[in-house]
Amino acid sequence: MGDGGALQGVQVLDLSGEFGQFCGRLMGDHGADVIKVEPPEGDAVRRLGPFYEDVEDVDRSLYWHAMNTSKRSVTLNLETDKGRALLHRLLATTDIVVESYHPGTLARWGLDFDTLHAQYPSLIMASITPFGQTGPYRDYRATEMETLALGGFMSVCGDPDRPPTRVGQPQATVFSSINAYTGAMLAYYHRLRGGQGQHIDASMQEGATNIHYAQLIWNAYGMVAPRMGTTLMFGAGTAIPISYACKDGHVQAIPALSWETFIPWIDEHGMAGDLMSEEWQERLENLVTDWTQEHVDYAHDIVAKFVAGFTKKELYEAAIQRRQMLYPVQTVQDAREDRQLLDRQYFVDVDVPALGRALTYPGAPYRMSATPWRIDRPAPKLGEHNAAIYGDMLGLSEADLASLRQEGVIS
Repeated sequence: MGDGGALQGVQVLDLSGEFGQFCGRLMGDHGADVIKVEPPEGDAVRRLGPFYEDVEDVDRSLYWHAMNTSKRSVTLNLETDKGRALLHRLLATTDIVVESYHPGTLARWGLDFDTLHAQYPSLIMASITPFGQTGPYRDYRATEMETLALGGFMSVCGDPDRPPTRVGQPQATVFSSINAYTGAMLAYYHRLRGGQGQHIDASMQEGATNIHYAQLIWNAYGMVAPRMGTTLMFGAGTAIPISYACKDGHVQAIPALSWETFIPWIDEHGMAGDLMSEEWQERLENLVTDWTQEHVDYAHDIVAKFVAGFTKKELYEAAIQRRQMLYPVQTVQDAREDRQLLDRQYFVDVDVPALGRALTYPGAPYRMSATPWRIDRPAPKLGEHNAAIYGDMLGLSEADLASLRQEGVIS
């Protein structure tokens, strides 16, 4: 349990699979005691790569380690009567349950919110599923990609002349976990004020629908937002490039918003061409009304040739001096060396005994002055805390644990 975290003293049971891992991590990193309840063979996320040193093992999945810091792990077979009875003993002191089972699964085991609420009125349950607990899609199964597609997020990703594309890293999974976390915290606050427990129903499809601007475009213009790729819509239907290749990667820039200083910068290196001419200077003053796509493409080619001669760092430092909207597209390595992030000591190293080394993690999602965030412990090994939780907390003997292992209730 975190020392001084905002959620210190809050007990959480994390029954979630892939969809809800991040929700429990947020709670644990803020001081809650999060007990990750896994089937005896381990959570399926443990089998997702990449694996440390490419060795496939339930304790070496780096995705597992990324999503499960500050948790304790117990194994428990909820398909057995004894497993469910043991869970009820944990529920007696639990504040929040996080789960991502297919709708109806917990009901078959008598562990759904309505059933548990009758027995534990103060219990809060956060459910994270592809489509939510109700509606015609309730029983459909889906992955991250399907919910991004059905949420409209994919429709705005990619180039306008190519099919929609997926996003390389989880979006709906993480965003719906954040939604569930927010809902659980509001429900906990409501309970502190005298209310009872609540059920938080977080839909990944709804989360994906909420993280893009296409709804605003539809409301404003009654049109489907186009895919813009590496361009920005500008003026009367013209598309301005905003991504430029340089010596060691790419930069994002919008020269058109400050041509009066960007063109002289190019001219200092003798590369501005006729952009310095009177004709072009007059055209630049009427950027929105006088520019055609041909004008945009011509200016873009000049900027692209100029940018190609420098590194990201050289361009960024010069852009700061000239107050230009130009930023490097940083890789993970670049971010690890970024002076702003280093100055704020954003990245944290966490010793991971299971791997025999430390892993570097992104730091606090926000800074709290009195109850700081911290990663209290690395992601747990499978069943690492069985003895501590079943033995010390619930009072089971070694003989009890051995019998449960033999019966397949725990591992």
